[in-house]
Amino acid sequence: MTTKASYVAILLPAYNEAAAIPTLLDSLKAFHVVVVDDGSTDKTAEAARQKGLVVVSHKVRRGKGEAIRTGLRIICSTDTIPDAVVVMDADGQHALEDLQELLVCWERTHADLVLGVRNLRSKTMPAVRRWWNIFITFLVSFGTGVRFSDSQSGLRLFSRPFFQEIFLQQKGYCVESEVLFWAAKQHRSIAECVVGIRYYKNKHFRVQEAGRAAAIFSFVMRTIGQNTFGRFLAALKREWRFVSVATLFFLVILLVYQFMGSVDVFDNASRNSENMELEAALAWLKKNSDDDAIVLTQRVLGHQVVAFAGRPVVLTTKVYPTEFQESARRYKDIGQFFFAEDEAQALRIANTYDVSYVFIGKRFSGDFCKGIMRCDLVLDKSKLAPWAYSTTMVGRMIQGAHFAHFQKIWDSSRFVIYKITDVRQGMSAEAKKVAVTIVRRTLESLLYDNKKIDPKTFYPLLDSQGVREVFLQPRGVDITLWDSDRNLRASRIETRGRFLENIIAAAVQSMHDPRLPPFLMEELSGVRIEITVFKNTEAPLDQYFMSFDQMHPAKAYVLEYNGAKTIYVPAIFNNGRFETLDDIINNLCRKAKLEKQCYNSSFVKFSTFDVEDFIESSDRQAIYDLSGPLLVDPKNFNETQLRRRLVAAGEWLLRNQRSDGRYVFVRDALTGITVEGMQLGREAFVEQALVSLYTLTGDRRYLISAERNRRMLREYIAFSKKHFSDDAAITHYFVFSIFADLEFFNATKEKQYLEDARANAELVRAQKNDSGNFPLLRFSSLETEAGATPSSMLNFQALTALAAVANRVNVNQKYREDIEHLADMYRLQFRTERAKEEPQMSLAAHAWLANAFTELYKLTKEEQYLDFVFEVSDWLIYFQKSGDPYIEGSFWNSPHPLYPFLMSPRGSGKVAEGLVDGYGSALMINDVRRMDIYTEALEATFLWLMRMQITPENNFWGSEAHPDLVLGGFRHDLFNHEEWNDSNSHFILAGSRFLLQRE
Repeated sequence: MTTKASYVAILLPAYNEAAAIPTLLDSLKAFHVVVVDDGSTDKTAEAARQKGLVVVSHKVRRGKGEAIRTGLRIICSTDTIPDAVVVMDADGQHALEDLQELLVCWERTHADLVLGVRNLRSKTMPAVRRWWNIFITFLVSFGTGVRFSDSQSGLRLFSRPFFQEIFLQQKGYCVESEVLFWAAKQHRSIAECVVGIRYYKNKHFRVQEAGRAAAIFSFVMRTIGQNTFGRFLAALKREWRFVSVATLFFLVILLVYQFMGSVDVFDNASRNSENMELEAALAWLKKNSDDDAIVLTQRVLGHQVVAFAGRPVVLTTKVYPTEFQESARRYKDIGQFFFAEDEAQALRIANTYDVSYVFIGKRFSGDFCKGIMRCDLVLDKSKLAPWAYSTTMVGRMIQGAHFAHFQKIWDSSRFVIYKITDVRQGMSAEAKKVAVTIVRRTLESLLYDNKKIDPKTFYPLLDSQGVREVFLQPRGVDITLWDSDRNLRASRIETRGRFLENIIAAAVQSMHDPRLPPFLMEELSGVRIEITVFKNTEAPLDQYFMSFDQMHPAKAYVLEYNGAKTIYVPAIFNNGRFETLDDIINNLCRKAKLEKQCYNSSFVKFSTFDVEDFIESSDRQAIYDLSGPLLVDPKNFNETQLRRRLVAAGEWLLRNQRSDGRYVFVRDALTGITVEGMQLGREAFVEQALVSLYTLTGDRRYLISAERNRRMLREYIAFSKKHFSDDAAITHYFVFSIFADLEFFNATKEKQYLEDARANAELVRAQKNDSGNFPLLRFSSLETEAGATPSSMLNFQALTALAAVANRVNVNQKYREDIEHLADMYRLQFRTERAKEEPQMSLAAHAWLANAFTELYKLTKEEQYLDFVFEVSDWLIYFQKSGDPYIEGSFWNSPHPLYPFLMSPRGSGKVAEGLVDGYGSALMINDVRRMDIYTEALEATFLWLMRMQITPENNFWGSEAHPDLVLGGFRHDLFNHEEWNDSNSHFILAGSRFLLQRE
């Protein structure tokens, strides 16, 4: 599972801080900062905007609470929601060191709320403020039941679940106390870290602030009065007024007792984490579960499981598939799990999130949706009553009940842990090897000894590998056999018994597949065994899903008619070269002897279920996981392997170069047939990639091939300008010819390439209009086409090209001013787009900004450009997928919110190019932390891309007629088997640059 860097945003509510805020912002350059100007009468907003930050201004002063609420709303509406938000005072009271201490504490405790507490006994703080803060802190501590060291500190960190769910109502400084009351009431984990105190001469307690203090005191006392104890005292006073004085006396005594421990300035981690019983349960979970085992628990325990057991939790953001599920939907689902009256319903919800363990505190709280927008879980209050626990999953689990698919593995007075034994859970590598061994031994027994093996014969093997439990569960299976020529020899399904018996039965049936000739003894040595394991129950295939016409690589499809079922597993529709879901559906109809498009009939039912598919390697020495026609392996990254794959990609381009120098644009990997066409920009891009591969390997064939293509393109451009008045737009070509010529110059040091790049740069630069765009350029007159509207990607590409040229040749001041102006404009566009409520931002397009600003930093050495490279790179990493073996390491431009697999992960190669420049920028300043983060992300992306590359092993269902033309190419994406030349080029360019920087 890919570990992502924590993305932290800083929220600065500010009022009349024009003098202090510039220095503070200079110290926060490494963070994404949002400033909310609360109706300042000085130039606070202007001072912040001069730093290039996102600034939101209130027309009139609304109060600190309103400013924080506005800031959180802006942050939550961005395309990249941070993992945490730090709220800081804008008056400079807190330094960068305090912020770093806060982040260290959060990383250590994973608390929902981290407070930066001051030493309230320090004489650095003005006396009036000191005693006021001590007084109000012990009042808040008493009212919440939590010992706070400093309730009024303006330095706080909110975790993502915390700031997404909290509902603030107070407008002024009462918001500080409101947050603490809410956190305590919701049983949120709270930690504290000690920070410094910095007060300036003009920051003494002023008479005008007496009203603010009175408002805070009134709010705290009112809130305490609303609690159960407060209501009891009020009732007591109404009924027995004569005891009110005595009641007040005892209340003061109780408050003093509470106060005795309220100013402890050391860390106060969550009380649950200090519980010995909880620690024992978490230690057991950590020792006895896999690292990626997903845990379902109530939210008060979620961060404890993450922090102390190191396991992903559904109710936090550290688990797949949270990228595809809204927080509200996730909370609602888990609430429905706990209060489900049917085990099957609970199991379906657990399967949705691939849950392996359920961790429950027996002091259970059922307010899953309280304070969470769009979470509309409606619960019968009687379900929370102890006498009704027998009707709910949580109640039965707390009482230690036994279930068919939930096995109790830990039980104490306060906590209980259940392990889900449902077949949805993926098989271990050992279990897969054992399954293949069982099939092969069954075949050998039938062919050599003419007898069927007793399942109990395999018990010692199962016990030796610790997988007996897996094989004695009920689960369906398909056994498929392939001969040495990749021909289908058998495919049989068995679903009626336990896994072990089903494997043996399906293997026996495969000897006599009625559709194919009988299996012969001499074939056994060359046969490859593929096993498809059925993972969960069927779900309807609705029309909405079918409308996308895309098949999922890890699902089986079922047609049911008159009680009979027809099933296609991935082995079958891969062998049938099915390309779309419609192909599968129509073939299912024909196989069931029904009319084509029978899915329109009300008598026919279509459904789907998840499967786990794996196959032997060609030498029978390894087991590969399959994602449709692709191997999920390789699993581990190494640079030697990457170098080999880069060479394979380059060889594909050489084999697919035509005699005139052009490269094949698209080749069908299943048929070997090419798709005719030529795009000038892509041709130049292939040149650039091959020259970079020459720089890495020293193989001149790549340089010679690129030079042939370059000559062809220059002749084509000259001919088209002369003879065609309305040919295709070529701005894209001129931009990429700059990149290619600069790559040629870097490799050969021939100045002609540099001169050509400079000439094309002036041509592109001349096309920039007053809006800062680069409209399309036509052959006929080399003038802008009227009304042409370029894409953002073209703008970013042009800026990158112009900055790259400026780095290598002397340019005039106007040239530099132009590109710096464009940089400012595009940076602002990026940040503005991210701040929108529903931003639509292409990852591949905006990855170009990392390339462009890297060139600008090399040119100017200004840190503002370097900071933006990191801002874009960190934003990209946020979208990297993890947790699912089919998409691990990839980047998806626009995943569908309901059906994430319907949108293919395109653009991963280009994003890798952007991250390589992020890595290179970190390398320039020796930022080891960022280098490690970007390296980890890049390695995961390269592994994903290598899964898309067709190799001799990863070509099981590739073209049989032209394997030499197919090998080394890349599927365009997970669902599109076409090999595009730019897919190879992105991989080569990113990989070559990465390895060259690592040398």
